[in-house]
Amino acid sequence: MSRYARILDGVAVDVCADPAAQFHPQLAAQFEAVPDDVVSGARLVDGDWQAPTPLVPGPVPVTAAVSLSPVDFMLRFMAPERVDVRASTDPIVIDWLRLIDDPRLQSVRLDLPATREAVAHLVTLGLLTQARADEILS
Repeated sequence: MSRYARILDGVAVDVCADPAAQFHPQLAAQFEAVPDDVVSGARLVDGDWQAPTPLVPGPVPVTAAVSLSPVDFMLRFMAPERVDVRASTDPIVIDWLRLIDDPRLQSVRLDLPATREAVAHLVTLGLLTQARADEILS
């Protein structure tokens, strides 16, 4: 046997050829000799090592990014909210509104960090509640 494993609750959590060379001495002392075919995740059941069940990743859910025209995005805000936002003297709000009002802007994606951060900033300033921010970004 030229492999060693640190075993926790019957599971080989660390497997290597030379624990003293790879781990702190206190940790290396916890390793036991195991058969060469033991890998991390193997289970010791009734004295026999069982290979771990391979994990098969499931399909990654695809969510369509919500993209709105700048006008449709701003219509998600209630009129008093829009008025308060446009009246803000905060430089970040002013910069954000310039981007929204730029005629070259064709769409606002609700999933982009910049959009989410800008709306979160409005919450920080007290111009929106968190509940309204969540509604606007949903």
